[in-house]
Amino acid sequence: MRRFDSVRVLACLLAFSATLQAQQYVFRAFRQAEGLKNLSTSSLATDRSGFLWIGTENGVYRFLGASFERYGTEQGIAELDVRDVVSDPNGTIWIVTNGNLYHWDGKRFI
Repeated sequence: MRRFDSVRVLACLLAFSATLQAQQYVFRAFRQAEGLKNLSTSSLATDRSGFLWIGTENGVYRFLGASFERYGTEQGIAELDVRDVVSDPNGTIWIVTNGNLYHWDGKRFI
């Protein structure tokens, strides 16, 4: 009987382990070649569309899936040293600098 029980337990373990799937994580380093010109990040947030926003000492960057787009003074951010990037419950992106608070209206920061 004892041998039969151990065989049953082993069979159950093998059946259970066959249903388990290991999680895999893929990490990729993004650097200046992909458009992230400042590697000193202060914060990360995602908007309602799923874009990743990155605050740095040299403006804000948005990850477009393969490269980064920089947002700075031309897009309405007067100070480039970004302290925080926050996404509110609606998915709106807010930028915090030392002196101001900006939000993304879909075209520029106001």
